[in-house]
Formats: sequence, structure tokens, C-alpha cells
Amino acid sequence: SLGQKFRRNPDFNARTFLPGYDFVQGDRLPLDLNGHGTHTTATIAQATNNGRGLAGIAYGAKILPVRVIDANGFGTTLNIIRGIRWATRNGAQVINMSLNFECGTSISALDDALLDARRAGIVLVGSAGNIGSQSCPSPPATSPGVIAVGGTTESGCLATYSFEDPGIDIAAPGGGTQRSDCPFSAANRGIFQVAMISRNPRWFGIENIWKGTSMAAAHVSAGAAMVLAGNVLTDGRGPRKVLERLQGTARMPAHAADDPSSGFGAGIIDLGRATNPKFKLPG
Repeated sequence: SLGQKFRRNPDFNARTFLPGYDFVQGDRLPLDLNGHGTHTTATIAQATNNGRGLAGIAYGAKILPVRVIDANGFGTTLNIIRGIRWATRNGAQVINMSLNFECGTSISALDDALLDARRAGIVLVGSAGNIGSQSCPSPPATSPGVIAVGGTTESGCLATYSFEDPGIDIAAPGGGTQRSDCPFSAANRGIFQVAMISRNPRWFGIENIWKGTSMAAAHVSAGAAMVLAGNVLTDGRGPRKVLERLQGTARMPAHAADDPSSGFGAGIIDLGRATNPKFKLPG
């Protein structure tokens, strides 16, 4: 039975998840067979004050789980588009897309689905892609209206997998190995959350394998949820206002060049400032 093969991550509250959909299997039980989705969701909404593991950033958020990626980490364009449209129809406020198409891909149907989601007031967040899998930032992060996220290491330097590119809007922790020009030392650790061990849906713990812009995008999606939940958007709550708040409160590392191609975008996300109603954006 499914109950024998899967168990709920013990560091999520039972009430965290809303009814979702599985576009891979075509049913209403979006079970993770890979571990990637569980880990990124943990960064966003893992529980706190429960005596277990680590907390998520937006630990009070509700998760609308939509599965579009299979056990091997691959998904079809059609299922991804269907997933975006389903989330749009079913009340999503932030859509995290820790996934990427190939460099140079142009998919009008994808852009149309994302445009409709943005018109519905949804904040769209995408991982910019990882060197080794792509050679440049790619959709959906580079699609119109999507916040493209680069990845930084624990020392606040750009990670080796993250692109130096003007297409990056903002950076966030993704873990992993830092570049040789970083002025700080670091252990090059991944992003720690209570997640599936060895991709086994019955075994949960903390391991050091998760790193990349997928993890960075989850930080920004959680940040967007916190901004929406807080009393900080005084002149509108749309996706553009959320991006302005996140970018306007981000911190550019002192060692980073003031260059639109630095890979940091507006800087590293700073939720202490972004969610502080006393912090006013300039202008």
C-alpha cells in the first residue's frame, strides 16, 4: 500500500499541506519519489518549535503541492505548464519553480501560463540554473515576470554552479562550493533541512547533498511569502511590489563588483530588512 512506501516528513506540520495534484501520475496524491521537491519545500515551510531538525523560513505558510517532475528528476513541458495553470486556479500566492529548461529555450505556451499567473497576482520564482546542467540562465527563471535566483555559499560568495549574468534578479543561499576569488574561507556545505535520505520516501534525516539554485529559489519563495504575510507592502501587494521589496532590501556583498553581470543581481536576500516595517525603501 502507499502507506507502507511513503511517510510524511516528520518535520512538517500535518496542517501545512493543502490538497494538491500529481501531473506525472495523473492523480490527486503528489508523492515525491525524488527528494528534491521535499527538500525545497522544507526550506520554505518546515515546522519550528517541535524539537526536530531545522525550521523553514516561512514556517507558517501553507503548501499547495504540485508534482510535475518524475523520480529521475525529469518532467515534460506539458505537465509543467499544466502545473502552473493548476496552481493559478487553486489559489497559489507564490509559485516556486526549482527546475529549468535548456539554454535558449523559448516556449510561448509556458510564457502564456506564467503571464496569466502573474496577472492573477502570483509571485513567480525560478532557479536560474546550474553550471554543469546548463551553460546559461534558462526558463522559467528567464521568462517574463519570473524572479531569477542565483546561488551563494555559506560565506556569502557566488557558488561555482551559479552564473555571472545580468539575467539574475537576486541571490540567495544555495550552498556548495565557492569560487576561487572569494575572500573568505568556508566548509562548502550544502543546505541542511530534514529531508529524504538517499531519496528514500520512508527514511528522513539531514544530509549534505542538496546544493544549487533550486535551494536558492526556495529561500526567495519563502521570503516572498513572508513579505506578503507581513505589514510591509503599503502601496500595493502585487508581484512587482514584492520584487521591489526583496531587491530594495537585499545586501550586495562588499567583495562583489558593482556590475550587473556579477551574478548577485540586486544582492543577497535579507529578510530581516525585507520584513521590517520600519525599513523604508529609498525614493
